[in-house]
Parts: sequence; C-alpha cells; structure tokens
Amino acid sequence: MPSQEQAVISYKVAVVLPSAEKDELSKIVNWAQENIKAAQEGQESRIQLDLEWIDEEGAGMAKEVSRIAHDNSYAAIIGPRYSRNARIIARESLSYRIPVLMPSVTSTEFQRIYAGSNMTEANLFCLAENDMSQCMAMLSKARANNYGRIGRRRGECRHGPGGHSGFDFRRKGRHAHLQLDGCRLRIPAGGGLP
Repeated sequence: MPSQEQAVISYKVAVVLPSAEKDELSKIVNWAQENIKAAQEGQESRIQLDLEWIDEEGAGMAKEVSRIAHDNSYAAIIGPRYSRNARIIARESLSYRIPVLMPSVTSTEFQRIYAGSNMTEANLFCLAENDMSQCMAMLSKARANNYGRIGRRRGECRHGPGGHSGFDFRRKGRHAHLQLDGCRLRIPAGGGLP
C-alpha cells in the first residue's frame, strides 16, 4: 500500500530544550522522522510524531510544562537538557502521569527520588547513566590501567551530592590506592551542572 493511502496516527510530543539547540537538533529529528516513516512503508497505518519545541531557558518554561502536563492530547515530554530544570518537569508529570524521557539528567539523588515515586505506573525515564555509576566506571578504568592519581570536577547542586561523593565512598577498598585530585565548581543557587 503506498504511503499516501496510509492512515496516519499522530502523537503530540513536547521537546523541552534550549532554543539555541533547536536548529542543530531539528536536522537530527527530521532524519529520524524520515526513518520512522520509511520503516512503516507498506503498513495500513503509520505513526507520526508532532513535536512542539519549548525553550528550556525561557521565562515561561515552567508554565508551558504545566500546560502540557494538564493537556491529555500530549503523549510525552522529552527533556530537559539541564538537571536544574528536571524537578519542575518531574513534579508536573507525576501529577498527571505524562511520560517523560530525560536524555541527560544524571543526578543519582534525582533518579532515586523520582524514578520510583509513581506507585501506579512508571512515567519518568532517565536515559543517561547516573553520576554514581559514571564514577564507578571511571574508578574501574583507573584501576585497570594502574593509574595512581585521578582528577575530578566537583559540583554542588540542589539534587544532592551524587557522583562526587561516590568518588570518596568508592575510593575505599579496591580503589584505596588512588590519589584524588579535584577542583570545586561553584554553581549558582537554583542552578545545576549541565
């Protein structure tokens, strides 16, 4: 059956990212949409994603997320890019159980608080490895390569200590030989690591 005759099932998806990234990501999204369409050739119907881009750094981001979470016509939210905005989206999505895909939120504490907090149905999916797991991978690599010193960038954010405390905790036992060098990053109140 030719594509023109296919029934199209559309799903609205909000994408919460900084507007500065939209042009670059639009190319990738358009390519993905073309692949999704091509993969469904010959089917009676096909799925199409209708994306609405929300500026993560805009003054009205929280209001837009609230609007989307209350609107049953949206199938999902993708974002945010920055951990500092993750709680805003998580709180709204938990209330209305809209699925959220968070591609870059790595805070261990955030994942502990929100990933298992919806008792009836999971709706929050962090797609990046949490910072504690990243620390473990780095320490294992350091041990495997017989490194004597390891450096780190340490940040403070409102999501809790996460991975930087993982270095201190995990450096005991089999990683005790590592000398830890580091610097502390100062994060403005309400901010977070990108």
